[in-house]
Amino acid sequence: VGTMPKLNTGNPEVRDYLLDVSEYWIKEAGIDGWRLDVCDEVDHFFWREFRKRVKAAKPDAFIIGEIHHESASWLRGDQLDSIMNYPFRKVMVDFFAKRSINAEDMDNELSSKRALYMKKINMNLLNLLDSHDTPRFLTVCGERVERLKLAAAFQYTYIGLPGIYYGDEVGLSGANDPQCRKCMVWDEDKQDRKLIN
Repeated sequence: VGTMPKLNTGNPEVRDYLLDVSEYWIKEAGIDGWRLDVCDEVDHFFWREFRKRVKAAKPDAFIIGEIHHESASWLRGDQLDSIMNYPFRKVMVDFFAKRSINAEDMDNELSSKRALYMKKINMNLLNLLDSHDTPRFLTVCGERVERLKLAAAFQYTYIGLPGIYYGDEVGLSGANDPQCRKCMVWDEDKQDRKLIN
């Protein structure tokens, strides 16, 4: 994409500029961490330096990477603290939304995904039902809010961290991009108040 240039993070000036930015927002704005889009397209050396800079500024800052596949090489304690767990989402969609797999298949799928990482890592994975890159769960399940509720209940009780994409809590729907990124509905009369409760 011509409007999204690929920056050379191997260049010391570029790397230092980006690392300065990561530190600036922690120190000046007090952010609690970073969510890094498509971080698997940036080299490991940069992310090691990024972690050092961020953790020096705020030791408990949380660094989450967006990686859609197996991510062990980023989760060795020297780069990311967690990833957005897209494989978890796929299983939730298959079982709760589409009903294309049974409970035994769901258990087998989740077990095989857990086996990729140590328990400590699994406990920190950000388990999501939706994101800015996926059709909304409510849309995928044909607006059956009871399926979203069941999936959310499972998400909250499963090992790892539940991640909520804005609007899911009030019944926001939307198909593929850009519908999945539509504006939040702030008018409470247009929100599903039973769902949020």
